[in-house]
Amino acid sequence: RPPPRKMHSAPPRRRANSVPSMPSMSPTPLSPGDQTPVMHRRPSLPIAMVMAEVSLEQQIKNQAEAEAEAQARAKAKGEARAKAKVEARAKAEACQQQQKHVLELQKQLA
Repeated sequence: RPPPRKMHSAPPRRRANSVPSMPSMSPTPLSPGDQTPVMHRRPSLPIAMVMAEVSLEQQIKNQAEAEAEAQARAKAKGEARAKAKVEARAKAEACQQQQKHVLELQKQLA
C-alpha cells in the first residue's frame, strides 16, 4: 500500500505547478501567483532588482511613516490619559461637592 500513497503524493505537485497560471488569469491583486505575470510582462528587468529597489525605498518610507504613526499614537494616548485624568478629577470633585451638599441638606432636614 505504500506505492499508491506515492502515486497520491504526485498529483498535488502537478496541481501546484498548474496553479500559478490560474491566478495570473484572475484579477486578484494579493495572490502569490500575481508575481509570475510581472515576470512575463517585463523579462528585461529581473524581479529581484525591482523588488529590492522598491523594498529599499518603501522600507525607508514605511519606517518613517510607522515612526510618525507611533509618535502620533503615543501623543494621542498621552493626551487621552491627561484628559481622562482631568475628567476623573472633575467628576470626583463634583461627586464630593454633591455628597457635601446632600449631607448639608440632610442636616437641615434633621
